[in-house]
Parts: sequence; C-alpha cells; structure tokens
Amino acid sequence: MLCKGVIHKNLKNDYFFRKLQKFCSNENIVSCSNDKTLKIWDTNDNYKLTCTLEGHEESVTCSIRLMSGNLASISSDDVIRIWDARYNFKCS
Repeated sequence: MLCKGVIHKNLKNDYFFRKLQKFCSNENIVSCSNDKTLKIWDTNDNYKLTCTLEGHEESVTCSIRLMSGNLASISSDDVIRIWDARYNFKCS
C-alpha cells in the first residue's frame, strides 16, 4: 500500500542522515549524520537548526536522550560521547 502525504518541511544536510529521533518531548529532533555530527532541530521554530554537535571522529550512528536530559551518541569508531545539556551540549 502506498501512502501519500503533504511535505511539511525539508531538512537540509550536506551528508547522509543515519538516524532521526525525537528529543526533549516534542520540541526538538536530533539527526545523526555521516559528517561526524549530531544536529538539533527546533520543531516549534519551523524546524530551525539550533545546534550542531561536533566531536566524533567517524559517522554518528545513534543517539539517545538520557534521564538526566543529556544526550548520548555513538559513532562508527565505537566511541560513546555524553553531551551535557547544561552547557549547550558540550561533550563531557
């Protein structure tokens, strides 16, 4: 069965998105990308890119929001990074 819908917004990234998930209730979404970054998009502000997290040395394959509000991510080089929400997601 083919479902058709109306495109609400296209999010642009110069590299292949690997994963997309909801973050912080319904206010933001996080994308994991081959360009070694995570990007946080604000769904309440026309999906504006609000933050780019850099620090991985390989493609970011997955992220998850922790109970503390921080963000954990893993890359292809098997490094897990914990991003501290209190400091605009600086890596801790």
